[in-house]
Amino acid sequence: MFFLFGIEKIGSLFNKKLRKRQKGIVAQQSCYNVDQAKRFGKVVVWSHCSSLGEFEQARSVLKLLKDSHEDIYIIQSFYSSSGYENCNRSLVDEMYYLPNDVIQSRSFLKTISPDIVIWCKYDFWFHYFELLNSKSIPLIFYSTIFGDDHWLFKFWSHFFLKTITSSRAIITQDQDSYNRLINRNYQNIVFAGDTRIDGVLYRKQSSQPDERLRLFINAKKTLIIASSHQEDVEVIDKLIQLDSFQKILIFPHEVKGKHLNHLVSQFPNASIWSNDKPLNGQIAIIDTVGLLFDSYSMASMVYVGGGFGSGVHNTLEPAVFGKPILVGPKYKKFPEIIEFINRGICYPIEHLEDISNAIQHFNKNTTIIEKLASSYFETHKGASGIVVESIIQNIPK
Repeated sequence: MFFLFGIEKIGSLFNKKLRKRQKGIVAQQSCYNVDQAKRFGKVVVWSHCSSLGEFEQARSVLKLLKDSHEDIYIIQSFYSSSGYENCNRSLVDEMYYLPNDVIQSRSFLKTISPDIVIWCKYDFWFHYFELLNSKSIPLIFYSTIFGDDHWLFKFWSHFFLKTITSSRAIITQDQDSYNRLINRNYQNIVFAGDTRIDGVLYRKQSSQPDERLRLFINAKKTLIIASSHQEDVEVIDKLIQLDSFQKILIFPHEVKGKHLNHLVSQFPNASIWSNDKPLNGQIAIIDTVGLLFDSYSMASMVYVGGGFGSGVHNTLEPAVFGKPILVGPKYKKFPEIIEFINRGICYPIEHLEDISNAIQHFNKNTTIIEKLASSYFETHKGASGIVVESIIQNIPK
């Protein structure tokens, strides 16, 4: 653990996100005691997510927890700056970077004094978990997925798995993970499902597109390219060359840096969100965050990036609006994408030649795709309620 702390310190010299994290940890130490009076008489829930992606899974849980119990006080921690800088702060009462697992964990835990701790996904920090166990503070893991080859099932990780399974509950995102843990005779295992489904359903209720983008699209046939990376450039070029769309919105995954610069040079006639008011022409590059989800309602088709790199980004968001989706080949670790493909909502692209076939498929099935997507969400909603019920049951009386 000390070794990892040293690596992080050195890495912050070269990595902007780690540098933000290190500066944030130092800065927040002067704020630890500011809000202690506000916690008086409340049930203090410490919620942890590694980054913004995990927070999207926590969002519906935190909202339901707040709406159901007015005495809940949520302290949210993040490892990554992406979560710390971009999360919906209206859902939490305090927010911090997660301090180092060994060097600062004891003092941080003493400062926030949680009644219960809820840990989304698997940003595992075992010294924290041992401290919580030693103080008899309930710990719940949720939205977890355990494949057959998960490192916690290796012979050398018995100690770590024992620490995880000594928690009050492990709530899995899929049935297979539940079965794997049960078959290994572990207790307190609960199957809930994917809390992101409740999250996108909730967000859709109040979704309203940005006015500048609405005027730019003007109810025309529109392609949205979501969370694109440099590896997606050939697909983007091919989609534009097919000339099947009157309007194209490109949302790069990183709104600064090499990929954005490439898009700007590749499409010199494109409008740029930060530069052009109003937007005009066929293509607009959106170099800001926070507009993508609400834009999906205006799309005719969506390409979700990442599938030619480390993995496809969020497909639940366009799917909740009933939109046909294109993805790259690296999707197989995402159960929802596999089901979307089986239902005909999503079309995987292995080669550029697949794009024309995908567009033809979607043009023939536009109406049925919306119904199939609606059926998926109706079938799979409700995971957040199961998680919240487990949290409430384990709050110390």
